[in-house]
Amino acid sequence: MKNILIVEDETLIRLGMKVMLNWEELGVQIVGDAANGQEALALLENRQVDIVITDIRMPVMDGMELIRICRERYPHIRFCILSSYDDFQYAREAIQLGVSDYILKPTMNVEDMKTAIGSILKSLPQDEPSLDEREQAGSQAQQELLKEHIFENALQQENLELRDEEKSLFRIPFWEGGVAVGLIAPSGGNETLKTLYHIVKDHIAAKTMDAVMMRSGVIVVFGNDGVSEASGFQLWREELDWKAKQSLGASVYWDERFAQTDWGKTRRAINEMILNVRLERNEGISETVQKALAYMAAHYQEAIGLEQVADIVGVTPSYFSRLFKRNTGQSFIRYLSKLRFEMAKELLLNGGMTAASVGQAIGYSNPRYFTKWFKAITGHTPSEYRKLHRLSGS
Repeated sequence: MKNILIVEDETLIRLGMKVMLNWEELGVQIVGDAANGQEALALLENRQVDIVITDIRMPVMDGMELIRICRERYPHIRFCILSSYDDFQYAREAIQLGVSDYILKPTMNVEDMKTAIGSILKSLPQDEPSLDEREQAGSQAQQELLKEHIFENALQQENLELRDEEKSLFRIPFWEGGVAVGLIAPSGGNETLKTLYHIVKDHIAAKTMDAVMMRSGVIVVFGNDGVSEASGFQLWREELDWKAKQSLGASVYWDERFAQTDWGKTRRAINEMILNVRLERNEGISETVQKALAYMAAHYQEAIGLEQVADIVGVTPSYFSRLFKRNTGQSFIRYLSKLRFEMAKELLLNGGMTAASVGQAIGYSNPRYFTKWFKAITGHTPSEYRKLHRLSGS
């Protein structure tokens, strides 16, 4: 059983991490928590700790200083950092210091925690490698981890602005238009992902392609104009499939999109491909729709539409429309109308508001249109509906 220390200055996040999953099922136990690096160092003096999960930005002593000190005093400890979208400079420095993994705080969930801890546990050496082997492997791992961090962040942002040092880690400018994208996933699940990634890396052309392995269990491949013609990745993919069969004994899942005109469209295409993989694996995809439903619940009184919500969750309107219907059994328009209707009923019966004010509150600024819409659904005008239900006591 490995020991974990959690270091996070936000009390709710710190407590939430302690209870969000069954740590012992992963083969680890939490032996303490601290609100900053200084408190963490005090705990480390008298506790055996194997893994530290730490926020980067904290008062008194931040995560970076904690990592630097521990590298000297406790070199055996593995670190996982909690990172936000605007933490690239800190994340880069932390990864260069030898951090083993990261978790994005804005999207942190149970699966992210399991993946990060599982990855760290697997990385613990069985046999002690040579110093040269450790340095070489460490440098490569740092670069791959940093690329993944940048790309995971990028997929959350519609208007992407990367620093020159971030761009320099990639052979292909995925953030620009004119870049074809492909997605690869092992048929055997995440267990064979790293093996497949090594095959992909060995197979890609140095100047015309690049690849990123993602913790969702897929590999995203970028190609420049040389692979984005009518044949797409066809020849390259056929050769890769043959190599995968030789090494893994199975074909790989493949999806691709031709070059998009800008990052926003490329981002949506990649997100859709990832959702398609989860469909193939029969994994739940409700997270995307749940995000949409939460946004609709918070903004139903505004003039929101399918395209706007699709943009919020990061997919194309046509794909979102199909995905929404598949998950809810209703069209987007029907669901939004039902949401507004339920709120209108609540306000009419319990709010003491005029019919016109109720219409305004749920997004219908024109009283006549609201009355017409309400009567089409119930057979009664808002005023009639209120009288009927108050008389009946329901």
